[in-house]
Amino acid sequence: MDVILLPCSGRKQEGGELDFRASDLSKILCRSTFDSLMASRRELAILVGERPGPDLGNPEIVNKIGFMPAYHRYSGTIYMKSNLEELYSGFEGRILIISALYGLLDSNDLIRKYNLEMNRLMLPRYRLYAWWRTKRLGAILAECLRFFHPARIHDFLPIRYRKALDPLASIATGLDVVRFEAGQGYSSDHRRAAEIKNIMSNKGSK
Repeated sequence: MDVILLPCSGRKQEGGELDFRASDLSKILCRSTFDSLMASRRELAILVGERPGPDLGNPEIVNKIGFMPAYHRYSGTIYMKSNLEELYSGFEGRILIISALYGLLDSNDLIRKYNLEMNRLMLPRYRLYAWWRTKRLGAILAECLRFFHPARIHDFLPIRYRKALDPLASIATGLDVVRFEAGQGYSSDHRRAAEIKNIMSNKGSK
């Protein structure tokens, strides 16, 4: 099985359903790690003014928030141009997403529409990616990768998202990591999308 690592997207679909189900990560991460991730989400929600909800570590709070799967919510270039939603059901690998608000997501996790970027300045000279790094996001990802023990990891993360993690080489010790270096900007996302489409198409037939 292959794992694809993607960043979240600034552009997002509107709408969603009020019904919520727990993250698949609750079955993948050990209890203490999952609880730590949810605590970080709760803390960040307060810092950035997001309404509390079960997706952000407040299971007892029910707000009128529309949820939809992350792979469907995100609508930036790498998601739309890769035909990710169309290819998703046939892909035998796993897609993990590094999110500015959620930290780590399984691509089928239910998320709200939000507006937050990994480059956001939290304090003078202190950006959100550095905040997530202090919350050991890299170690959380490492535990998730160890659970899957993939044949190959396809890293499509831009630099600002990689900065939220410990160096991936140390996180994925003993695993085959293919880092896609596309640079930055609009055209780089098109190149990422083309390669993601190729991977999902070639490894997606059941």
